[in-house]
Amino acid sequence: MNETTTAAPAAAPVDTPRERDPRVRATHRRVLFAIAIACVLLAAIGYVYARWLMTQPLPLKIPGH
Repeated sequence: MNETTTAAPAAAPVDTPRERDPRVRATHRRVLFAIAIACVLLAAIGYVYARWLMTQPLPLKIPGH
């Protein structure tokens, strides 16, 4: 009843050889770069569309006309 158990400290995650492979890291870097470029392009398109939308007249419906 008087046992003292010491929990082993959580080990840091160990990189697998695949994750340390420079080719895999380079591929991941290119994919992340492509995602970043896509996000910037979508943001720019949205900004231009919003600016254009603000220049359009509001279609007001006047009752009786």
